[in-house]
Amino acid sequence: MHNAYERNIFLYGILKIFTKRVFLPVTTVYLVLVGHLSVPQIGILAAVSAVVSLLSEIPTGYLADRLTRRAALIMCGLLAAIGTLFYAFWPQFPGAVIATVFDALGYSFLSGAAEALIHDSLVILKRSHDYPRVVGRAQSFGLMGNVVLVALIPLTYEINPRVPFLFGTLAYLSLIGVAMAITEPPRTKMVQTVNPAHDLAINLHRFVSRSSLLFFICVGIISALNTTSSDFTNLVFKDLGLKPSMFGLVFAGGSIVGIIGGFYIHHLRKLKALTYTWIDTLVFSGFFLIIGLGRNLTLVIISFALYMGFWRLRAIMYQHYLLQIFGRDHYKATLISTLNFFIRCNEVWLPTIFVISTTRLGYYHGYNVIGVATLVCMLPLFWLAIKLFDPKSQ
Repeated sequence: MHNAYERNIFLYGILKIFTKRVFLPVTTVYLVLVGHLSVPQIGILAAVSAVVSLLSEIPTGYLADRLTRRAALIMCGLLAAIGTLFYAFWPQFPGAVIATVFDALGYSFLSGAAEALIHDSLVILKRSHDYPRVVGRAQSFGLMGNVVLVALIPLTYEINPRVPFLFGTLAYLSLIGVAMAITEPPRTKMVQTVNPAHDLAINLHRFVSRSSLLFFICVGIISALNTTSSDFTNLVFKDLGLKPSMFGLVFAGGSIVGIIGGFYIHHLRKLKALTYTWIDTLVFSGFFLIIGLGRNLTLVIISFALYMGFWRLRAIMYQHYLLQIFGRDHYKATLISTLNFFIRCNEVWLPTIFVISTTRLGYYHGYNVIGVATLVCMLPLFWLAIKLFDPKSQ
């Protein structure tokens, strides 16, 4: 029977190939050039995505825990496929909003479900301590396939701008097929109150307390900064003269760095949590300052590849730290969804910061301001957050 859970680890790597948005490198440019969206409207889409994810993040994680994580993965593929079709056939602002809603809702079902399933599989295999290694290597395996898709599919933009999104739909349908082959690990029966909302509130209170709240907030801010910046960075590439058809190759470079890093991410287990949070902050701020001060396409492409490689792996360690503390809890998908909830909270307002900074100061001065502000604010906040939540990790 253990072979089924070993196979889950393999299938998780396959699943990761299709969880990535293979059309992502051309999405912003496509919406601007084909859908005729303005920069403020791009910011609105980011905010809409954040709001939908915010409202659905924890409930979908809770459903994955109460029902099955496998069903949550299937629902992710179905909703995301529908959203991608809206991108393809109605790229104007109303259609883009609908697509964003379906896409965000779909990914909220993915959030936490796959990782919780893998952790439960490792518990059965008595390898829960190996979570960073297993997830990191599965991420690398997934990226090996994804790097090909992300590099090649945006090239079809020159044939017809809609074609990358049609391929995206096929990728999500493939995700459904892989999810159906996964074995759901058995769990002991959980005690549940009659009122599901009350049951959820009780379990959330265990995760988010006075000692852990600032930690969740800080991780939410730095993670949301990383996520929110992607659309605006694509516009920087365009401003520096990179053709949209080449965006996929640039993103593929980041995936290659992520593939290599995935085989070594588990070594970061030796770092204390405070050290890792500071490294995360420095990587983000450093990339922004390179864009703001360098203004050189080659330099930005190289730094972007390194930055993206780290970005693709950074969440693994935050999950690891939390699962070390709450690893015996039955509500693991809810736990990871709670962390993602704090990320979504900050994704609601951070797009406004990017819009204001880039429209009033320009891309480069705006990136400098955000990079410096992140350093000044986040380093001391992370120190205080770890001191309150887990003093031994300082």
